[in-house]
Amino acid sequence: MSKAPVILSLCVCVSAPGLRPSARAGELATGPSWEFESSAIEPAIVGNPREVNPGEYEGVVLLQFRNYTEDGRSKLCTGTLISSRTVLTAGHCIWNLKSAYSKKDYSKHPEEITTWAGVAIGNPDPNDPRSGRIISGGAVAAAWHPQWQGGEGRDAVDMGLVFLAPGQAEGIKPYAAARADPEAGKKGVIVGYGTTRKGKSIVKHMGITGVRKVTERIISIGGESSICSGDSGGPLFGADLNVAGVASITTFDCNPGAGAMARVDTRISWIDSVSGEWEGASGVRASSSRFDAEIKRLGAILEESGRLPELGAPLSPP
Repeated sequence: MSKAPVILSLCVCVSAPGLRPSARAGELATGPSWEFESSAIEPAIVGNPREVNPGEYEGVVLLQFRNYTEDGRSKLCTGTLISSRTVLTAGHCIWNLKSAYSKKDYSKHPEEITTWAGVAIGNPDPNDPRSGRIISGGAVAAAWHPQWQGGEGRDAVDMGLVFLAPGQAEGIKPYAAARADPEAGKKGVIVGYGTTRKGKSIVKHMGITGVRKVTERIISIGGESSICSGDSGGPLFGADLNVAGVASITTFDCNPGAGAMARVDTRISWIDSVSGEWEGASGVRASSSRFDAEIKRLGAILEESGRLPELGAPLSPP
């Protein structure tokens, strides 16, 4: 019997040592320390992944959703810059009513979304070109697709957007959102963040996958590589490097032959409408000063202590 599909939870799939991760164990929240049990870690991309090189897929970023739990822990997702200020991610990253840990809706708390760029998040060495850095200490706005509604309903569209303040992603080239139909039988590239086997940092990986089937809402993928919990919200790139899909669903055991992405081209009017409304909104620039101050604060903590603020050990699985 095949395993039932589950919504990807977060950026790293963890469980107690020696146990396979489950749908709930894949939901990761992090605390003050930065340690993982390496025996419990699954890489972000499964099958045949490789670590990306510095500067490669730079527009794919890590989203840290702070204060996810009552004790102040965070959750993590992948996202993709599709303009100088707009990050495309999964709806369940912003609001997930099926979460075992929290039902928090970040469309109401965008200032608690930190955006990281780089290859290795958790590597504090400023001389290492792989080292991650904070580009936004808090977002201006966040939204989930109106057909998401926290994941309720069979026709839910697992897609969301995060809007950054002006200049925060300066120097990072964004990717275009796809506007053409994806084709079954074609190859694509998937990118996402996960932990290394040493468990000391969260690292961006990529893999080659195949487009197996296309529906109005979903692109089914699988083959040489596929997605796991680490890739929530991450992109499926087509041959033209446009973002064709957003990582949404995997099997219980993260089978490389299976996975599903929320289809982008059929939701392009919503993406254009929301990002256009945000771009045209008044008062955004004035509100960005507190986010710039937060970046400086977090950067000072990292420089002084050599540790990432608010990132750390996973919660024990229920």
